[in-house]
Amino acid sequence: MTILILTVATLISCSAVLSTRPKQSIYLFKDKDGLYSYDPVTDKETIIFKATDKQVFLNEPLKISGDTLTFGIKGDLVFAETSSSESGGERYFNEYYSVDLKTGKSWLTKKILYEVIGHSTLNVKTLSFDINGKQNVVIDTSMIYQGSSSTSKGVSYNNFKPRFFSKQSLGDKSVFSLRGSIYYTDKSDTILLVEYKGHFDPKFGSGYFQPQLDPTGQYAVFHYLPGFLNFKEDASLQKVNIRTKKIEILKTGDFNNPTFSADGKFILFSRDQKEGKLNTWISKIYLLELTSLKEQKISNAYSAQWGQ
Repeated sequence: MTILILTVATLISCSAVLSTRPKQSIYLFKDKDGLYSYDPVTDKETIIFKATDKQVFLNEPLKISGDTLTFGIKGDLVFAETSSSESGGERYFNEYYSVDLKTGKSWLTKKILYEVIGHSTLNVKTLSFDINGKQNVVIDTSMIYQGSSSTSKGVSYNNFKPRFFSKQSLGDKSVFSLRGSIYYTDKSDTILLVEYKGHFDPKFGSGYFQPQLDPTGQYAVFHYLPGFLNFKEDASLQKVNIRTKKIEILKTGDFNNPTFSADGKFILFSRDQKEGKLNTWISKIYLLELTSLKEQKISNAYSAQWGQ
């Protein structure tokens, strides 16, 4: 009886870290495991899509249309044995799956095949499938591209994104990071919102990045990295008032990919930490309650996104 009471008390104390809990669901991407839905109220995970031990999720937002959720899986890169530097022969693909959230049925929705020809031409073939696996659309395109670009005419053809560049939009407003500084755009007007005056380190990261506008558009939060050789400052989550440009440090620590809940009361973020006998890096997902600045770990996952 005593053991039962102690166990219940321990569970209560662990789940009571946050003063309140968000009602918005969260999707957890666990490579080589699956896609899960997390309910912050009940603190429970439910698997939505079972991945294989070779599948890795694409680092791009999932899409929800009604009861259908769609997300991407990264494909393999293949080099043709007969290829040369002139003929190309580099081929790879991405797959997109959909899940019916009511029935749990999943199916291959789209497959995009890429083939690089020479140094500047990319052939893209898009195959679309219905819920029964019937192929219904084939789109063939050929384009001239630059190696540093990731899209052409609205088509994404590689997964490379500069690590320390990110952009987020809210209606006509957007914020983005560039070489450690934060910029704000309202329609066609762009201003420097937060200037990084240190030395920008493109390899290890330094300055301000991953900005996110709050749902009201009045302020933005961002992750600050002091730089690899700067031992005098700590990494932190900071906010800036859009109108006054006043900066405030919310909390020290690593706050990777911070994103607001729909009501603006919570921030979802990840933190890479070492654990176990082998000191293995594990990506952990956290919630930060903005009123109390209390945080709580909710799971281990490659990435996480807010649901409906």
